[in-house]
Amino acid sequence: MPTEFELDEHGSQWVVQALARLLGTFAIIYGAFTVAGGKIRWSGPSFTTALTVPGAPATWGIFLACAGLVVIVATFARRRRVAVAGLGLIAAWAILFAGTFAKTWHDRPDASIGAALTSALIAGFAIILAAGYLQKSSAR
Repeated sequence: MPTEFELDEHGSQWVVQALARLLGTFAIIYGAFTVAGGKIRWSGPSFTTALTVPGAPATWGIFLACAGLVVIVATFARRRRVAVAGLGLIAAWAILFAGTFAKTWHDRPDASIGAALTSALIAGFAIILAAGYLQKSSAR
């Protein structure tokens, strides 16, 4: 028994593109707030490992904002491979970010696992959207 049903190709492409742009916009905004907020906003115990990255938290924010900008520009410029690369950068950022939270959660009983799970979910979304961009359209 199939677990998937057929979707309208045009609608599906629109959804992938819209969600990629939404994720790119989120990345730009979250990255900018990470830079602007500085270490004071990362003073909780869960950020202990993430703060060991040189230049953190600005390093995390700048990388994410740049990846988001790549996604936004690529989707509007119709550069499929560049969009995939930008989504891959967001996924890599989120996996590494999740890893820092997971390590801190493991090392410190006062740290939360929630941020690791949320970051892993963001990585999953980015990977799924990148896979959507890799699909060839029969209309093209």
